[in-house]
Amino acid sequence: MRVCGLYFAFNAWGNCFSPAVCINTRFSKLKSKAAKIILTLRFGGLETRIYWRGWFCVDWNSAHVARKFGKVIELDHGICWTYKGWLGNHQDI
Repeated sequence: MRVCGLYFAFNAWGNCFSPAVCINTRFSKLKSKAAKIILTLRFGGLETRIYWRGWFCVDWNSAHVARKFGKVIELDHGICWTYKGWLGNHQDI
């Protein structure tokens, strides 16, 4: 669904347009640390994902933060942006 140029998707596991807000849900009876809800914010070809694992267990990975504040690391298959700091640990491969 598109509203004012922003795409909204629910349980879209494949590619999604940009700019977009996607909500993915995984409901499992297993008591694991897998994310139950994933909120993906996609703008300018970069993604920020917020993972809710239940109750007060939330973490996130942001390519936006990695590109803005991080440094470049050369890998065998290309480059990786990485940031470790007060905003957490973030990577954009």
